[in-house]
Amino acid sequence: MGQSGEGRFADGRLYYRCWPSDEPARGEVVIAHGFAEHSGRYGHVAKVLTGSGVNVWALDHGGHGRSEGERANIESVGKAVADLDLFVDLVAESSSSRPIFLVGHSMGGLIAAAYAEEHQDRLVGLALSAPLLHVDPAIAALADAEEIPDLGLADAVSSDPAVVQAYKDGPLNYLGPPPRDFLRSVGQVEEVRKRLPELTLPMLIMQGSADLLVSPQALKDTVGAVSSEDLTAVLWPGLWHEIFNEPNQEEVLAALSAWIVKHLLLAA
Repeated sequence: MGQSGEGRFADGRLYYRCWPSDEPARGEVVIAHGFAEHSGRYGHVAKVLTGSGVNVWALDHGGHGRSEGERANIESVGKAVADLDLFVDLVAESSSSRPIFLVGHSMGGLIAAAYAEEHQDRLVGLALSAPLLHVDPAIAALADAEEIPDLGLADAVSSDPAVVQAYKDGPLNYLGPPPRDFLRSVGQVEEVRKRLPELTLPMLIMQGSADLLVSPQALKDTVGAVSSEDLTAVLWPGLWHEIFNEPNQEEVLAALSAWIVKHLLLAA
């Protein structure tokens, strides 16, 4: 993988990282990360994908990582989609018309799905990892609670204790109670779900069957709702929420890479 880079956009409000392809690039991959984390946790994902002939880009959503804003608060799904569109503008300006893929994990999967509902014409493929498209009503109801508890989400990101500890030790990760506005954003999931039948672009949806943070029903519901004829779904047996950070992550990332390579060929 070539030398990684970084920068800011949206008048300096938002931060991003990029990892150039090992060879002349054939495509671009944009990554939308999950709640309370940041783009820097996807370097190992980029290492695999850049070896497949794509440049990889990842932004820090508003309120996350090195981007500005109240910690862990994207404000709304619509705001996050607008920010992501500005980022896709930046990627497109650098891509020389190369095809663009969008990969979204968890909250980033919700944002990516909502983005595609507005802008699927800008993408050649959408890959979702444990997308936040199925929510326990009790979680959304916390938005109206007098005091929001710390949900201890970090302990459930991976079955690998080393990954959990690294997450807790990471200074750019957020470990407190979810912000009220984020919980209100979670309440917007139904609006995104209603529009899933509008999606017709090639899609890959993957999730762990032992996901403790997003019910595997999210994968099943999404598969049943979208209109994409080119649709691949994988429910990984026994894997937890962050399938890219589980002990057999190499197998998972190989599947993602192979899907992107296949669709690069189809888009050529």
